Amino acid sequence: MKKLLPVFILGVLLILGSLGKNSVSFLLAQLSLISVLFFWTLFTREAKSPPGFILYLIFLGIVVWKFISGSRDGGADYLYLFAGGGLLWFSAFNQKEKWGGYLEKLILVFGLAMAALYVLWLIFSPGLILPQSLFTFSSAFKNHNHIGDLWAIVLLVVARKLVAKGGLYYWLLAVLGLILMYLSFSRSAVVAFLAGAIYLFGNIDYLKRNKYIFTFLSLGITAVFLLTSINKSIFFSRPYFTQAISGLSKYPSGVGMGNFKLVSSRFDVGTFSSIVHNLVLEVMVGLGWIGVVFVVWLGNVLWQGVVGAKNRIAYAVFLGLTVNFLFDSTYLIPSMVWLWFLSLGLSRGQHNLR
Repeated sequence: MKKLLPVFILGVLLILGSLGKNSVSFLLAQLSLISVLFFWTLFTREAKSPPGFILYLIFLGIVVWKFISGSRDGGADYLYLFAGGGLLWFSAFNQKEKWGGYLEKLILVFGLAMAALYVLWLIFSPGLILPQSLFTFSSAFKNHNHIGDLWAIVLLVVARKLVAKGGLYYWLLAVLGLILMYLSFSRSAVVAFLAGAIYLFGNIDYLKRNKYIFTFLSLGITAVFLLTSINKSIFFSRPYFTQAISGLSKYPSGVGMGNFKLVSSRFDVGTFSSIVHNLVLEVMVGLGWIGVVFVVWLGNVLWQGVVGAKNRIAYAVFLGLTVNFLFDSTYLIPSMVWLWFLSLGLSRGQHNLR
């Protein structure tokens, strides 16, 4: 029971961070759970800093400095997510042998829980909009639901399970995942899945041995992408990218984390957004050129994963979420950020793809 307690805490943490609730009590509850895991790690393990952690602390220090010295509108959200994520990364890295084997089950259970909430939302309260939830529409435009972004990650686990053992259960989960990705209207989810899958299964012999599985998933993902792209493009529907680049040139010292709206408001009202929909550009326009520290850190941990990840499914999850964060606003959903840092820490573990 004691062995499963941290996994249970992680599950509760992911659920709380997916409900779209931004009250102080919800935020404190999540931070408290992360703190429990952090101190559990310190007292039960001979803790070591994960590779790149010092650079991340420097970045976090810059975020704190900018928050204290500049505008604080929206900056608290990013400080909360980056600080909590850093603690979770540290804990997961040091607990990788104990937690790594539970990651797939955790993701599957979490995905099914969110799918159930999505169905309940459709039946009882389809008008409810919680921008930072994983099961309602993310805006009043009602053209995007983040359930697909989550299930892009769940499908990576499902695909691995199909390859490893097969079974009707996982085939049904694959069908469910494709349906949810279509219903979510999320093209960034498709790109995220493809990035993780290419890393996870990018071997010709591997593809040949499992050609029926990959044919089914390839056709399904292609259909989802085409159907959700009929009226919009993943690249050209993001004018915020060019706005952020323009804002960085105009405000080289940054406008403060969470203040992209100050930049976007200078452009045509039809393209206004308070979020860049790209984590790297969000950090750069918020912190200014000093934000390159984050870019270097991210590039470093991505490269370390490519050459040294021992838990391939964990790194595939991290990679998929990273790509999703480059085309969506999911980096403001706590549970997605927690899963991002959790998978990064566990990717150095021993649970290999067989």
